[in-house]
Amino acid sequence: MASDIDTADDDGACAMARLLSRFDIMRRAEEQASELRIAEGRLLWLLTGDGPPRTLKQIACELELEQSTANRQVNAAVRAGVVRRFRESGSHAWLFEASDEGAALYERSVGRHLDRVDDALAALPADERERLVSSFATFIDAYKEPPPPSPHGAPRAPGTP
Repeated sequence: MASDIDTADDDGACAMARLLSRFDIMRRAEEQASELRIAEGRLLWLLTGDGPPRTLKQIACELELEQSTANRQVNAAVRAGVVRRFRESGSHAWLFEASDEGAALYERSVGRHLDRVDDALAALPADERERLVSSFATFIDAYKEPPPPSPHGAPRAPGTP
């Protein structure tokens, strides 16, 4: 299936930036339609794994959030019934884990998302799927590195190293 995105006249950076922007727009629309909000999704991702229940401090650290932000998000999730708060006998620290409802919500949401990704990957020949995933992982690893400084703090011109 041919793409409706013309990248033939672009250099690689402009074409990739345009593709990422379009993907981000579609991703945001999907998130808006989801019954699971972004903050809840990140929290449930952490709390539905095989690990033990976590303290608020551990949640903030693992999700790289300020303690106050983690506190607001966790308490909202507790009020929504997707996270359970409890204390172990003899401990003063609150522990948090996904509730049964939260775990089910997370599984449904992730399942729908993975179905969409599977459908999109199915548009590619099998050998290209693996290459896309590998190449995109390499791209993400390189992109997360701090960019080189540009002269005088000005943005780099397109096509310049």
